[in-house]
Amino acid sequence: MGFRRLLFPLSLVISAAPCAAQEEANPVRFQEIPAAARVEAPVGSKVDAPMWESPASDPVEAAFDAVLFDGYAPDSRFVLEAALESGSLRWVPAEIERFPNGRFWGRIPISGRVGTALRLRMRSAGISPGQVVEIFGVETARAEDERADSETTRAQPRQGWFGKRLGFPGVISRESWQAAPAQAPYEPMSPARITVHHTATVRPLRSADSIQEMRLIQRYHQRGRGWIDIGYHFVIDGAGRVFQGRPEAMVGAHVRGRNDSNVGIALMGNFSRKKSQRPNRPQIHSLIALVRWLIVTYDIEPKQILGHRDQQKTACPGDGLYSRLGHIRRSAPPGPVLSSLGSRLTLPAWLETRLGATAFYDGGRIR
Repeated sequence: MGFRRLLFPLSLVISAAPCAAQEEANPVRFQEIPAAARVEAPVGSKVDAPMWESPASDPVEAAFDAVLFDGYAPDSRFVLEAALESGSLRWVPAEIERFPNGRFWGRIPISGRVGTALRLRMRSAGISPGQVVEIFGVETARAEDERADSETTRAQPRQGWFGKRLGFPGVISRESWQAAPAQAPYEPMSPARITVHHTATVRPLRSADSIQEMRLIQRYHQRGRGWIDIGYHFVIDGAGRVFQGRPEAMVGAHVRGRNDSNVGIALMGNFSRKKSQRPNRPQIHSLIALVRWLIVTYDIEPKQILGHRDQQKTACPGDGLYSRLGHIRRSAPPGPVLSSLGSRLTLPAWLETRLGATAFYDGGRIR
């Protein structure tokens, strides 16, 4: 056989979570396991030679007009395609956006109805032998106005709110991570609960990689899912840095049908894998500080600190993070917001020492 064929699900299935960049909203599943794969380019493969092909997926649960995915590959010379399971397979190639650190996301313009099954495959475009392509998650999507899930009708946002500096000390502004503008006006809300997520992908430690991850998540949400902006209000990277997403007093897009009054905080990382990666000390420390600030600022009750899975059928934020929410609630009552973080978030010395010069994220294979 001239290529290596890897089928779902195997030991190569590395994610049991639902949104990539992403916790997937409508994950493509194989034998009830969300799709993910690690494909190694074989020796002697030629351009256009197949590298991997999946069996038919489980029937999808919603109509769709695109397939979305994200992953990591140092060598970008590959093509990912999808086809509807039918008598004759018509393969549709993906449009892929790549980032300098090897991260990528893509969209395959293919449509199907409820109950449709999909096949996926990867072809070589000259990729070097031994290079690895990792797919973190695959989902179906349908272009829609994110506000279709709103619980109530709201007035227009206050003029001049967008771009205002947030009050949480040390937050990394949208300008600092080079966020794209929101594609429509936000809708105001009064925060009354907090939802904790994981991104179900990588956990960058260095600032430059975290900035690229923020930009990838925003592009995935805006250009892939068709939302007006990144869905989360705050995102915490592997070094404990807190990034501003949407302004926290504006409606987000992170829990379908329950976004009103709901502040979304996502921790970078995948906390649902078999050998579960767990949130590290800097992430938990920053999450507690951020939650305290939100509770004090908006008079939110600690019992309103929820996991995504408490409100929707999903594995998010993964067992490794969900198990820490009791500790987060107990730590949340008013106290020092940044007793040891200072005026800005920096990489702790113990973590800086451990990193060396080349680490991209901890808890995984990427270097």
